[in-house]
This record gives sequence, C-alpha cells and structure tokens, in this order.
Amino acid sequence: MIAGTEGARSGSGPSGGERGSFVLERPAFEAELNECYGRYPASTADLEQRLHAESAAHLEWSPYRRKVHGYARIAEECLVHIFRHSPFYYELNSGASGTTWAAPASGRG
Repeated sequence: MIAGTEGARSGSGPSGGERGSFVLERPAFEAELNECYGRYPASTADLEQRLHAESAAHLEWSPYRRKVHGYARIAEECLVHIFRHSPFYYELNSGASGTTWAAPASGRG
C-alpha cells in the first residue's frame, strides 16, 4: 500500500467543490507534512549497498543500464507517501532529509 492513502477521500478535491479551497485544507496539510518529515532521514544504506553489489556483479552493463536498474529498484523498494490534503504532492522516501533539496542520502556526491 502507498503510505497516505489510508482513508483517502474521493470526489471533490481540495481545489474546489463541496470541500472548498486549499485554504481550508492547509492546516491538515501542514500537520501531514510535519508528521511525514518528522521520520526523516530514513536509512537507505542497505538498498545502496545492494545496488552497488548488483552493479559490480554486472560489469558489462552500460552506465545507462545501471541507472535504469537503480531507478527500477528505487521505484520497487522506496516508500511513497501521498499527501491526502494536497492532490499534487507526494514524497519518495529516498533517505534524504525532508528539509534539503537534491542532497544525496549518502552524503557523497
């Protein structure tokens, strides 16, 4: 299951309709952000180690093939959180801090 979809509502979204505008959803959205990012950073060391091992076991792979393999594993194994109070926002738990942008989880890079 994708995190955040428990009890998700269907029908009119926060952009209009019977529930009103995003202004009404903002406090709940901010609480959801705080709850989600309060668990960061997550450890992805095991996944990173496995990706390096798989890459080393396949020296014949091109850089493109390695990248495709990495993205496929990340898509399969990293938790995705869909925010119930914003229809356009989700978070992929890649191990990076929730308060930084484009920072590598391992600190390298």
